[in-house]
Amino acid sequence: MTSEQTEKELERIAKRVESLVDEGKELHPKYLVSALGIALGEDLKVLKRPTNRGLNDFIQSRLSHRFTLERTGAHGNITAVIDRSVDSATLQRPTSSREQNPRFHPRFWAAFSVPAKGDHVRILNQVDLTFKDVPSEETPKGEPTIPKDLIVSADEDRRDERIKENIAIWLGQNGLHVDKFLASKRASLQTFNQQTGSLLEAVIAALDRRQLQANTLTLDAIATLLRTPRG
Repeated sequence: MTSEQTEKELERIAKRVESLVDEGKELHPKYLVSALGIALGEDLKVLKRPTNRGLNDFIQSRLSHRFTLERTGAHGNITAVIDRSVDSATLQRPTSSREQNPRFHPRFWAAFSVPAKGDHVRILNQVDLTFKDVPSEETPKGEPTIPKDLIVSADEDRRDERIKENIAIWLGQNGLHVDKFLASKRASLQTFNQQTGSLLEAVIAALDRRQLQANTLTLDAIATLLRTPRG
């Protein structure tokens, strides 16, 4: 690869970094560099080749006009990318509960938290937000997939935070807006109870057919408890 070709590749990657961080801001103004590296995938290796320097140096040398880097975490060992357009007051001001803890649709959340099946590929249906795991050779063209490294295991530390970080990565990779995958503001348990008559039916409404089959016994037990008079 010539120096001119290398420069074009680095410019392309820089634009991709900008796009990923801009999308990530929808969830949180601070985008972890570690999460950004995962989102870049093979491009992370490409940007390291010319100088053998990492992502932090790449951002500081090429994107310092747009972003700053901040050390965070209890031991200052975590680096986050912050857009310069976000003022310090915004970073320090407590965000609304919806911005700080976006409530994703249960089916969409499950796509990043339910263990994947073997070496299958996870496909997400963007219409009803259900997912299924299929053999790689059966992956439909054009369907969005969720890489295994973005599916958080049950014993993961900071599990909910990791799921949110991975969702932000996935949205950036696919150029999708977060609003499409949030639970409706009206979809509270109270609203569910008014519409369907019971908490059990609200739980059932949030599950797809495969999940219902796996939880039939649990749901039967809940139904029995709900029918049992208390006093």
